[in-house]
Amino acid sequence: MKNLGKMLVLVIAALAIQLPSCKKGDSGTPGENGADGADGNANVQTYTYSLTNAVWTTVGTVTSGYLQLDIAAPQTLTADVLTNNVVMVYVKSTDYADWAVLPYYTERNIRVQAEVSVGRIRLKRDQDGRPSTQSNFQNMRVVVMKKTSEKPLSVVPGN
Repeated sequence: MKNLGKMLVLVIAALAIQLPSCKKGDSGTPGENGADGADGNANVQTYTYSLTNAVWTTVGTVTSGYLQLDIAAPQTLTADVLTNNVVMVYVKSTDYADWAVLPYYTERNIRVQAEVSVGRIRLKRDQDGRPSTQSNFQNMRVVVMKKTSEKPLSVVPGN
């Protein structure tokens, strides 16, 4: 046992002497530049629309209904855009401090949603199933992202 203890002390002492004496070698010459990678998808477009003076229409009754706002966008929301892209709608309102993606539902039971179709966006909002809300809307943002490929969704892991 004494020999094992002496051997361990010698190994630790040898390492203590060797480790500080190691130094980093000189840098070699830089390697060649590699080939360019595949192009990414920079085809993202955003459009902003002011909602400050928008006139919302009541659909239904005062006790059961919602407010609706139709926004024409014929040059932006073509059939080709809706078929071949991802379209997301955001609003800036008093419900959140910053942009909120639609649809959303607040703790005050305010529901806001968007219907996107060829040539238009329809915003709908209600509070507790009634067309009056405590929200004020400033802007709407539409984000169009061109898809680069499409693959089927696999329900089997690893496929």
